[in-house]
Amino acid sequence: MPSILIVDDDWYSSQYIRMAIQRSGAVTYTAKNARESVDIMRATPLDLIALDLALPDANGFEICAWARRHFPDIMLIVISGYDAVEMKVHAFESGADDFLVKPFAPAELIARIHALLRRKDRSATEKPSAAPPMPSQVIRLDAGANTLYLANNAKFSVNSVEKHIMELLLANNAKPVAFDSMLHSIFSAIADHSASARILQDQLHSLARKLARESQGSIRLYMTSNRCVIIRIQTPDEQRSAKDKTTAQ
Repeated sequence: MPSILIVDDDWYSSQYIRMAIQRSGAVTYTAKNARESVDIMRATPLDLIALDLALPDANGFEICAWARRHFPDIMLIVISGYDAVEMKVHAFESGADDFLVKPFAPAELIARIHALLRRKDRSATEKPSAAPPMPSQVIRLDAGANTLYLANNAKFSVNSVEKHIMELLLANNAKPVAFDSMLHSIFSAIADHSASARILQDQLHSLARKLARESQGSIRLYMTSNRCVIIRIQTPDEQRSAKDKTTAQ
């Protein structure tokens, strides 16, 4: 059962809102000024605040900003008799989640409250995406043995070109390496630039296939649209999403 605070210095307006909200099954609290509202916020776990901007002892925008700063999980719906765009913009910039203009039908208020509470529930259940690890955390290159070791205990041999590619990528970790820079670093002694470029592209494709196969899809090596080579580690969620897309196709 959600707990909702109504902040309005007009008794009739406050009771109109309170009765509408109570009929929806919520627990309600009322405050007629900023001081009372702050006291209730500090003492009572709240899910949502319906805040009128015209308060006798404080600017409603200031209370909105204060509530957002101290209680970031509480949803805020600002209620005002003014429909000016500037008022709405100021309210949202102060931390409001919604803006409702008086007069309004009780059904509209309840619908907006329910929508905000659903958003709050989704935010509480959604887990933040884990940042993918750096390549250097899951890949180790034994340059002397021309062998790559992966965090999943897989290992495979690399040729001299693949070894140089991995040395450059691991040195830059998750940062992209320009294809031309890689080309010059690996094939600087080769006179035929076009031939060396084809060799490098072939070796990049070969290495990408090996990494994807041995890492079971968690390591991706690819070239970006601006001709940079990058290696990145996919999170489990990204791997599942990619697998789902493949299955759907």
